[in-house]
Amino acid sequence: MNKRLKVVLVSALVVMAGVAIWQLWFAREPTFQGKPVRFWFRQYVLSFSPEREQALETMAEIGGNAVPFLARMLNRNESRLTQAYRSLWAKLRPSVKAWLPAPIEPPRLHTDAATCLSRLGQSFNTAVAPLIEAAKHSHPETKLAAVRALRDIGPQTKEVVAAVAQVAATTDVGIRREAFFALQALSSSTREKSVLQPAIPVLMAGLSDQDGTIRVRAISALKALGPDAKEALPPLQSMLRNLAEDKELAFEAAHALIRIDPSFSESVFPFFLRELGELKDRRLILPLIHALPSFGSAAKSAVPALIQLLGDAEEQVRTEAIGVLGELGELAKDAVPALTEALADKAAPVRLEAATALRRIDPAQAKTVLPALLNVLENNSIFRRLAARELGLMRAEAAPAIPLLREALYDPDPLMRQRAGEALWRIDPGEGPTIVPVFIEILGHRDIASSERLSLVRLLGEMEATAWPAVAVLRDHLKHRDRKTQLAAARSLLKIDRRTTPEAVAFLIQYLERTDYWDRDRAAELLGKLGPAAKAALPALRRAAIGEDESLRAKAIDALKDIGKEKATEAGTR
Repeated sequence: MNKRLKVVLVSALVVMAGVAIWQLWFAREPTFQGKPVRFWFRQYVLSFSPEREQALETMAEIGGNAVPFLARMLNRNESRLTQAYRSLWAKLRPSVKAWLPAPIEPPRLHTDAATCLSRLGQSFNTAVAPLIEAAKHSHPETKLAAVRALRDIGPQTKEVVAAVAQVAATTDVGIRREAFFALQALSSSTREKSVLQPAIPVLMAGLSDQDGTIRVRAISALKALGPDAKEALPPLQSMLRNLAEDKELAFEAAHALIRIDPSFSESVFPFFLRELGELKDRRLILPLIHALPSFGSAAKSAVPALIQLLGDAEEQVRTEAIGVLGELGELAKDAVPALTEALADKAAPVRLEAATALRRIDPAQAKTVLPALLNVLENNSIFRRLAARELGLMRAEAAPAIPLLREALYDPDPLMRQRAGEALWRIDPGEGPTIVPVFIEILGHRDIASSERLSLVRLLGEMEATAWPAVAVLRDHLKHRDRKTQLAAARSLLKIDRRTTPEAVAFLIQYLERTDYWDRDRAAELLGKLGPAAKAALPALRRAAIGEDESLRAKAIDALKDIGKEKATEAGTR
């Protein structure tokens, strides 16, 4: 084959690959800012922070319409043509590469698609099914990405738990570890423990796994299940007896025993108390002291040992011991002198934890802890947010902090400004007119964390009429990409200005009728609280009351009853 023919063939291949890539990235899809989903996904895959995070949030704004494309990317296999293009692309000159899309390895494609679906799954239930399917994928990276995404998604269902449990039964120890970590997280975060039933046989098998990490995670998940995991009691008792073999495992097993069946407290607590006094390995002390509040009033006997730990050289041990003393509350009154000394500790986290613990043990200690908190607020750039939060919890007793908090309203860090505003409002609601413009300015930032935005929107609702200048920005948040933020904005608008009720009801009706939203029951609940003002929602609530979603049905029925009861009461008073 002569050189000219080779050039022609290579050129043809490049053109064909270019057409294929163009079809991949620029075929018709839902668009945002004139660009299709494929464009934004490509931006996410090939960018670095913060551009990558911005691309992810943009796809969240596109919403459920982006799910079908991401589902295809999640399971996309590399064709021979794409393989050939990737091989050729690596050999091209940089000047030529600049004109062509960079090829993407399938594992990276799958992993990033799973991450995007996880973000969308926090609002849209349609994102869950593709991830459940991907958990069955043969490629390890794809399977892992799906498990991590399912772990992070808001709604937990039996289908999600069953999919993760199936992965936890695989032979690959790395994948098993990740799946057991996901089951541990799901067990801790799920309120309806019945949905975790499919995981119990796998968790029981995990108790005898050869991998120690998996055994610990299985115990932790069963501990979170509480009384629903009674069948795990015999093997956990066996682990407790094998103290000499693995103390960390024995401590976890003991903690799980009392969470599953509190009647074990009487026999387990002496074991904890003895070990707390004898242990020298600080790594093992931490899980031991974390379990102490589970013993209720009996834990008072452990207070002297915890006080002893306040003189430990390790900052983390001191901090954790103080935190547990705070959890014990009045039971730890004997620790007040030692905690007062800890207010002068060289480590800021220890000082902050000591201030919190003292207030929890004895609210009258507010004046004692105030100087330590003011010192952190004024001098420690890393922990001053936490100090501001603690001062806010003290409310009027923290009035001397007001000048410093006012200064912090102009801090370069938006999160510090937010914490200062929150604290000021709780200390003195009269500061509201100064705080609200700061909150409005922060909400105008596109890149603040969704959890912080949600907290601010809710706080504006708490401020009621004081937050009237924020009505416009809250109206904008009814269209925000995050569903929790949308609902919080509706609730806050209703608290701030009842004249926004028709607008909020219209939004809630629309929310209620979006079958791809997983949290529609929250909208139904809010409509019910509005009483007769929500009568326009009656048709939508009636439809929801006969739908397939069990939680939504219950909330819709309650809302219909509440609206009807209000109307009947109103009619009786005329």
